[in-house]
Amino acid sequence: AFAEGARFPIEDKDLKEAVKRAANKCENRAKSDIYCEPVWDYLSQVGWVPDVEGQKDCFIFDRDTFEGTNAISDEKATRVREFCKHRTVHYYTKQMQEEPLIHIAAGKKEHRLLNHFYGFLYFTDPAVDNYFKRFVRDFLHYHDAIYCAAGKIVRSVQAEGMKRGFALDEEGGGGFSSLHVRRGDL
Repeated sequence: AFAEGARFPIEDKDLKEAVKRAANKCENRAKSDIYCEPVWDYLSQVGWVPDVEGQKDCFIFDRDTFEGTNAISDEKATRVREFCKHRTVHYYTKQMQEEPLIHIAAGKKEHRLLNHFYGFLYFTDPAVDNYFKRFVRDFLHYHDAIYCAAGKIVRSVQAEGMKRGFALDEEGGGGFSSLHVRRGDL
């Protein structure tokens, strides 16, 4: 994306340098030299950003709707309603397919997904739905370093619990509970 004649050239030299620094690895800290925000801003500038949010919307992939050949069948429409419930339904269309870049700005409050992909994306063809669920299961994983760090934290929490008189259960959990709190929530 940085070479001359690239598909999405960056004209602004400062933005270009900031994106280059953060292109391979970025940090979500404004004072960092590899701050992620310039990359996200750039993607939002050159791409199409769908107005979707995980809690308010659902995204449906249906061949007939995509092709524009048939209206969606009653059976599929019922499954879509069951899946989406109160959320707004968005169908993936040919117009979306023609976009050279689709950027889901999930880091922005108005576009947060904060749910699993299988609670947001639905494929009306069960074979395709299962394919993508298996694909994610088999190929999208945290880096080993994250699992190692998590294991160290669990071991540390277990050791602290034993010091305070809590015994480990048969699964090694010792009745451990956790709470996820984002910055600014307290």
